[in-house]
Amino acid sequence: MGLTRATAHTKALNLASNVVSVVVFAIGGHALWLIGLMMAVGQVIGGWLGSHAAMRFGPKLIRPLLVIVCLAMVAKLLSDPANPLRIWLLGLT
Repeated sequence: MGLTRATAHTKALNLASNVVSVVVFAIGGHALWLIGLMMAVGQVIGGWLGSHAAMRFGPKLIRPLLVIVCLAMVAKLLSDPANPLRIWLLGLT
């Protein structure tokens, strides 16, 4: 499976997990509908723009963006003072 097709499959799986999340939060009475609607609009716009960019530029765009996003997530997680891995790493020094 190519990178573009794999990325497309992740979008479908992400939609499925989001639908399940909405159902679970709605049943539990914990849904924040206005915030959720704003996030959904942002996801639709981002998904539309992202899919068009992926189809136009293919793996030349997806691969670097995937690496950048992963590195940014690692940096954010490690910058959290309560992150157990950060605490362990700081304990080594």
